[in-house]
Amino acid sequence: MTEANVFYFEFHEVLIRFVINLLVILLITWIRYRENIANRQFAPSFIMMGISIFLTCSYLGMVKVELGIVLGLFAVFSILRFRTKNVPFYEMVNLFVIISTSAINALANFPNVYRGLIVCNSIVIVATFFLEIYRQRAILNKREMVINEIHLLAPIKEDELLVYLKETTALNVKHVEIINVNNVKKEARIIIYYL
Repeated sequence: MTEANVFYFEFHEVLIRFVINLLVILLITWIRYRENIANRQFAPSFIMMGISIFLTCSYLGMVKVELGIVLGLFAVFSILRFRTKNVPFYEMVNLFVIISTSAINALANFPNVYRGLIVCNSIVIVATFFLEIYRQRAILNKREMVINEIHLLAPIKEDELLVYLKETTALNVKHVEIINVNNVKKEARIIIYYL
C-alpha cells in the first residue's frame, strides 16, 4: 500500500467513525432532553464536547498515543468541573457518557471495527434510554415557588397544603420543603417536589 492509500483508508475509517459517533451523541442527547426542557441549555455543549473529544482522540490515535492521554483528558475536564459554575450531577453523568462514548468511538480497535462499535454504542444507547425512563418515573422533579397561603404551612395542615398546591399548579405534588417564611409580606418561598 502506498502512503496515499494508507492516508485515504485512515481518513475513510475516521469519517465513518465520526458519523457513527455523531449519530450516537445526537441520539443520547435526544433521549436525555426530549422531555427535559429545563436543562436543554446543556445539549449543544454536550454535542460539541463529544465532537471535540472524538476529533482529539482520533488525532491522538493516528500518532500512536496510548490510553494515558485519554485519561489525562478526563483529568483536565474534572479539574474544569471544579473551576466552573455548579452543574447538576445528572448533567455531569451525561457529559461523562458523551466523553467516554466519543473516546471509545475514536480509539476502539475491535477485530471487526464497525460491528464492535455498533454493539458498544447500542449498549450505551439502550442503557441511556431505560435509565431515562426510570429517572422520569422514579425521581421527583422540583420547582421553587412563592405562596401567599402561609397558614397552610403548619405541620398539621400538610395534607391541605398538598391539595392546595395540586389544584394551583396542576402538578402531582408529593412533597414540600419550606425555604423561608416572610410574615410581614404574608408569603413563603417553598420548593415543591412532583412527578
